[in-house]
Amino acid sequence: FNAKGVVKEDGNLDLKNGDYMYVEFKAPAGYMVNNQHVKFSVSNGVAPDIQVFNTKFPEGKGQLIITSIDKKTGAPVAGSVLDLYKKNASGTYIRVASFNSDNSGLLMSSFAQTGEDDSANLEIINGTVALSSGSYMVQESSAGSGYATNKGAYYVKVDKGTTQKVDVGHDRSSNVSGQKSDTGVKIRVVNTNNSGISNQEIAVYSVDDNWKNEQVIFVGKTGTDGYFDTTKATTGSDLLNNSVLEIKPGKYYYKLNNISGAKNHYFTVTDGKIGNQVLKLSTTSTTGNSSSTKSTSTTSNNAKTSSLAKTGMKSTAIFSAIGVSLMAGGVILYRKK
Repeated sequence: FNAKGVVKEDGNLDLKNGDYMYVEFKAPAGYMVNNQHVKFSVSNGVAPDIQVFNTKFPEGKGQLIITSIDKKTGAPVAGSVLDLYKKNASGTYIRVASFNSDNSGLLMSSFAQTGEDDSANLEIINGTVALSSGSYMVQESSAGSGYATNKGAYYVKVDKGTTQKVDVGHDRSSNVSGQKSDTGVKIRVVNTNNSGISNQEIAVYSVDDNWKNEQVIFVGKTGTDGYFDTTKATTGSDLLNNSVLEIKPGKYYYKLNNISGAKNHYFTVTDGKIGNQVLKLSTTSTTGNSSSTKSTSTTSNNAKTSSLAKTGMKSTAIFSAIGVSLMAGGVILYRKK
């Protein structure tokens, strides 16, 4: 991101209309890095305030940031199970906790392993882990949907008051977790005349048997025929083959991505079958290739309609932080292409 002309003399940001994301990469002294990625939009020259909140290091602890990412694109990988080991006095690495990665590739939860070393004294803070000083190792026991498990071992030394980071990279695999070329779903976005609508960004999520514990597995845009375009997928691109998402049997839902109030459309994938989902949008006007503020969505499964409201913006974008200004801390701002 080119900051030239973006940060004004008064410290405010001058951003063009579009979609953005910001993340902190350096925190003030004595504080943990807030590695959460926050998305926002600029419309008609206004945007929400940008705020970065920092947490002080817990007494005697350091910070370890573990992220699960796609090796090729750097996109977050959800649903990974990551094991953390601590080196004991005899030089043996003992597992102290396991973590699940969320939709941002950050740590979602942890659970101590019964009967094993608990000296790490772990805390999950903003998707990262605060822990006692020592030598640690990170290994993955299973990867998110559509990815091959990373068999590598990542060694890191953590000291109190410091931040260390481990990125667990993943390769895509066309035959992961029982996926088959004859199993999956085709999703199409159309208008009221059943003609395909292009450049509609759709996110697809997997869920458990109770329709909970969602994990994003695919994000992409439609082509002129209304089906997913393989060149416009930002997450899970290797799952897409000739407009078909080749995903394993199970429960899922999809929705218009980055649209406030967008409805979840649920479906089930059956072994040996390719299902069809149709999302019908009714728009009163268009801006470029994007649907306007008044839209409704339906599917071939008779899902209820939902209104898509225009995102409300309240002020000129300003960086504000607890205990740190924009220049004193470290924040990276990305513009979504």
